[in-house]
Amino acid sequence: MFNKAKRSFYLLLLPFLIAATFMSASTKNSALLADKHKTNGVSCEDCHLTKKPTKAAKIDKCLECHEGYEGMAKRTAKKEEGPHVYLANINPHDSHIGKIECNECHSAHKEPHKSFCDRCHTFDFDSNKKKR
Repeated sequence: MFNKAKRSFYLLLLPFLIAATFMSASTKNSALLADKHKTNGVSCEDCHLTKKPTKAAKIDKCLECHEGYEGMAKRTAKKEEGPHVYLANINPHDSHIGKIECNECHSAHKEPHKSFCDRCHTFDFDSNKKKR
């Protein structure tokens, strides 16, 4: 009787363990930008200019802290060497389209958007990698 109850308990627990494993794996590297900002000491008021924001921050605030479009392009530049590294060196912040608004790819309070570049290309940008 005890073994049957124990087995039933584990069978009921198994789906929750599987779900928890998948949820933690999928969100492990996808912390929201708002959470990343908070971890780095940036408050809601720093971006939204109010303690209880009701709308998105202005792009100018992003550019102010992230050194403008040119600064972001420089910070995210890649310089891998070797044959066939062209695709590895593509910088989403140095677009041939020109200056693209930050919120075309980034969202502070929702899961990241698909890359603006993916509208025409099929690059595999990993927005969660540490930047140099």
